[in-house]
Amino acid sequence: PIKNRLVFGVGVYVPYGAPLKFDKNGPQALQLQQAFIVASHVTASAAVRLHDIISLGAGVSYVLGFAELAKLQDFGSVQEFGDGLNKLGQANDFGPNAPTDVRELDTLGRPIALKKAFSHGVTFNVGVTVNPTPKLSLALTYQHGTKMNYRGKFAIDMNDPFFTQDLAAQGLKFKPLVTGDASLRFNLPKRITLGASYDFNPKWRVDGFFQYVRYSEVDAFTVTTKSPDLAQPALGIRDTLTVKLPRQWKDTVWVEASARFRPTERLLLSATLGYQSSASPDKTVDTASPDGNRLIGGVGGGFNVSERVALYADARFQGILPRTVTSSDNDLGNGQYKLFLATIAGHLKVRF
Repeated sequence: PIKNRLVFGVGVYVPYGAPLKFDKNGPQALQLQQAFIVASHVTASAAVRLHDIISLGAGVSYVLGFAELAKLQDFGSVQEFGDGLNKLGQANDFGPNAPTDVRELDTLGRPIALKKAFSHGVTFNVGVTVNPTPKLSLALTYQHGTKMNYRGKFAIDMNDPFFTQDLAAQGLKFKPLVTGDASLRFNLPKRITLGASYDFNPKWRVDGFFQYVRYSEVDAFTVTTKSPDLAQPALGIRDTLTVKLPRQWKDTVWVEASARFRPTERLLLSATLGYQSSASPDKTVDTASPDGNRLIGGVGGGFNVSERVALYADARFQGILPRTVTSSDNDLGNGQYKLFLATIAGHLKVRF
């Protein structure tokens, strides 16, 4: 706090993260073998109370991202590769829409890894809080999006005779291990949230929020690799190769409501219910985005040990409703999706 009407705050948190790991040679390898992608926010904010019932706030965030991922890249789905073979007189149906029966995946599925990729960006948020009565609070916030551009190194294992020697006389010859610079690009969506809370009496309080998220801004994950070892002049392949994983996500809504009960001055109990709509359409859903309509629940409790120290415990659960997909463009995305996540945590709160 600065005087009576102005406050400053600093926070560090991770609003987006995707840690995943699958069997290196498992059925999902062409979608994903391993991924660790995070976007963390370091935010400085300020708020001013304009009147007894209204406050305005704003914050600026430095967005630091880190990414590593590995998968088998199906070269049969790369348009530049198919076009290059056509130039050599090797007729083929390769490209993003190639039928699966034209692929020899032991040959065309090449391991690719993106390592130690960092992204730097800036975004902002603004908000307003209104207290029409001492018991009722209303809040509206807007979180701006940002473009994530992770830059790191890549390696592709091209150690197969088809790529290293079979067509060398015609101009197709890769090194057994191709390395160079790489980037991973996608957008973080905008969010707008309306929240409200009401204190019925000193023991009972209810609160909740409605959030609209512009996930439609995430149209694809784009990986670009650049290395002189990629260039194949006879095929018209340059030293830069771009591969897109289409997402075509949809905007989502998120609704949650909580009830809090204080049976004694020291004890607090809470319960939460919520719903979150799916971002992934059937057309692009796959193991890299196992999504669906989510039901959310939670319970919690707190105990004031003293005026300065409090202990809290929370359990939060969410699961997607069983979802059967038959029209995914990604072959391994067809089937039934189920997902259940649980978070159980303890917290210590100390007032200085």
